[in-house]
Amino acid sequence: MLNTNCPLLSTNLNKNEGPCKKDNFSFGLSLLHARIRFFETMLHVAYRLPIKKWNVRLSAEEKQVVEDRKKEIQSQIKEKLGLLVDMPKANFGNTNDGNTSRRFFEEYEISAEITGVDKNLIYRLKIILDALCSGMKINVEQFEKYCKETAEVYVTLYNFYPMSLHYIKFFFMEQLLSRKQYYLLGNSQRKEQKLATRILGHSD
Repeated sequence: MLNTNCPLLSTNLNKNEGPCKKDNFSFGLSLLHARIRFFETMLHVAYRLPIKKWNVRLSAEEKQVVEDRKKEIQSQIKEKLGLLVDMPKANFGNTNDGNTSRRFFEEYEISAEITGVDKNLIYRLKIILDALCSGMKINVEQFEKYCKETAEVYVTLYNFYPMSLHYIKFFFMEQLLSRKQYYLLGNSQRKEQKLATRILGHSD
């Protein structure tokens, strides 16, 4: 029997309250996997926008609506961004890789137009990923505030689709960052952006 109080139950994942356990983050965070999971969640939300339901108890008709919407989005992304998304690869995995997800967030305006997902949310996720991948010290207060605001945007708009654990880890990064300890995460190139600059700190 399921424990309905379990914080990892899908129905509880969009509740933005309660402290995080630092031990849950002891193995660190993979920025590559986070970027891909952020991207995939945006796709899965987009597929379900016409019905605004999660996978549980979908009727045959609703499943067909989701499948048709998925094919439409895949076609548009291929045409406008030149990317193959959510396509199985021979022997293992699918086409959702780091380069594909990076391009999706870089072209956030086109991505929002294609998917119907809120442009501001996609842009905010891009800012979070850019900040973490910059290899620079992070201003904890600004980053914490920005992540929480982004989580609120997500839940307000798309509460029908539970956030993945990757989202939760990044949205509540204050449990990972402190004034005395910084995570120099990644070394990827970052375009200048006013918001990212404000989030990033340079002081020792």
